[in-house]
Amino acid sequence: MKQNRCSYTILNLTDYKTLYKVWIQGYTKEGLLTSYCETISKHENILDAIKAAEDFEKKEVYKKMDIPEFVKKLELSIEAIRILKDDYEDPIGIMGIKDIKINREKEDK
Repeated sequence: MKQNRCSYTILNLTDYKTLYKVWIQGYTKEGLLTSYCETISKHENILDAIKAAEDFEKKEVYKKMDIPEFVKKLELSIEAIRILKDDYEDPIGIMGIKDIKINREKEDK
């Protein structure tokens, strides 16, 4: 019986830059994932990414953003990514996730 063999390219991943991406995803009030997502920032240092995520939440930056009305909750994530080429990011893993409930205040007119 003939066996199928696959060839793999082994990458030396230590030669590539690792970045930390802070980003948000939107959810409905029922907890369903929406199409809304946005990258907040990218950092070379994990501590800078954590600070950016904390500032995003503390300063309620999301209130100044143009987030669709159907988004009722945000998931704030820090993701480690490896840059393999200028146009290709390889996700390594999620370093942390925090849910943010959006309280939309009615504007007085």
